[in-house]
Amino acid sequence: MRLRSIATVADRWAKVTGEFSVKRQYAEIDLLSAFSEMRCSTISEVRTFLGQMRVKRLELAAVGVSVTPKDYQTAILKAIPEEMSKFASGLLTASRMFAPTTQIDPDILIDHICEESDRLAMRRKREKSAKGRGQQGGAQDEALAATGEGGRRKRKGKCHNCGKPGHWARECRSQKKDDQQSG
Repeated sequence: MRLRSIATVADRWAKVTGEFSVKRQYAEIDLLSAFSEMRCSTISEVRTFLGQMRVKRLELAAVGVSVTPKDYQTAILKAIPEEMSKFASGLLTASRMFAPTTQIDPDILIDHICEESDRLAMRRKREKSAKGRGQQGGAQDEALAATGEGGRRKRKGKCHNCGKPGHWARECRSQKKDDQQSG
């Protein structure tokens, strides 16, 4: 009687573990696909996003789901904006050219991507502020022109054509000297 109950318990245990191992595999696939489908929309958010991606990978490892370095690199390249993805692909290509048998550690790749995104964000910020100054300068020019103080540069001295002060010879409304002499 005892042997029969032990066999029954063993059969039940095998069914339970078999059922949960299948469910575990489905859960792992779902977690891995969610990880690989993560996306970052803008370059200014790349550093924060990649930090979150690192944490997510550690969380997956804590529950027994491992992400291979190659899958991690692929997920990084797919997740970041295209401009940053091209930069990272260039880094990986260059590293393969110099050392074909070694791979860049994904965490080092993330560090390089973050540095480049910060550099691009700073450059765009400078360009935006320079463009803003240009627009502000244009507004000042318009204000000066409206008050009569801007616009054309006033000539200091006399016009070479009519001899009157305040304008250039090319702007002179008087008859040209050559025309006066011939007529």
